[in-house]
Formats: sequence, C-alpha cells, structure tokens
Amino acid sequence: MSRLLIALVLAAVELVRSSSWEMVQVTLASENYGNNMKYALDDFHDLFDEFAQQQGIRFHRGNFREIETFIKGLPVAKYGLRGVDCEQFRQFLSGVKAQKYHLQYAAVKCGPMTFSFCMAFSCAPEDFLFRNATTSTTAVTTTVSPTTSTTAVTTTVSATTSTTAVTTTTTVSAKASNE
Repeated sequence: MSRLLIALVLAAVELVRSSSWEMVQVTLASENYGNNMKYALDDFHDLFDEFAQQQGIRFHRGNFREIETFIKGLPVAKYGLRGVDCEQFRQFLSGVKAQKYHLQYAAVKCGPMTFSFCMAFSCAPEDFLFRNATTSTTAVTTTVSPTTSTTAVTTTVSATTSTTAVTTTTTVSAKASNE
C-alpha cells in the first residue's frame, strides 16, 4: 500500500514537468474593475514580458495565445503558453508583487495540476478555479497581513485515483520585505 502511495505522489509531481510543447494555461484576474479591459490586459502583457525577459525567451503567435478575456464580467484573461517550463512560470508568479500588475488572482495549469495564487484580501479562489481538474488539484493561497507584515503560503496537492487519495500540505510563513 505504501509503495502505491509513493508511486502516486511521484507520478503527480512528474505531471508538473510538462514537455516544452504542452500548453501551459494561465488565468489572471485584475483588481481593476470596470468596463475598460485595456488596462488589465496591458498589465498582464507586462507580466509576461518580464517573465520572457528573465528566461531569455520571446513570446509570439506560435507560443502565446490569448484564449479568453473579460470572463463573467470580470477583468480576467486566460492564456496558453508553449515552450515554457511550467514550474519556472509558477515560481515566477509566486515571486511577483501583486500591486505591480494589479493582480487579484493568478493560476497556472500544468497538465492535470493547477496552482492557484490568491493575491488580494477579497479574493475567493473557488471563483476562478479551473473546473476540469478532476484527477489532480493543487491550490496555493497567499494571504498578506497588513499589521504583521507576514506572508503565509499554504500549498495543498491532492491526487485521486479510483481507490486511493493522497493529500500533501505544506505551510510556510515569512516576513514580507518593504521594497
């Protein structure tokens, strides 16, 4: 039984490492509400430009797709990226200052796994989660406390098969820098 659990956890971790031509789906939600989506899209493109510059890559029509924008009346956009290491993009997003890009929520979907980042106090991750992630779900919730200047990140990885369910939870707290 323990071998099966270990194999299942290793398989879930391996799924995060997608090939360079698999589509990595990114969902970004802006804190800028209103009818003008232009400002939110400009912020989102700036975020992708910063990532591309750090990685030494260039986004173009062949590897960057804007899938959907202004979802349910909210300034939300979904993108598809090819040739991007999903783990590197996830790490990049976890280090982004939400205020710089006016982000309320971000999610990265790598194959069957989804990494979610709640970057605002009024954010409800379940409003933005991918609905198709049935075999494996990952949720990362970030909460920033203005009184203690700490950031708490909770990561939950769940993998489910017909007979076995595995859940791993990690909690990290750190002082936020005032840059």
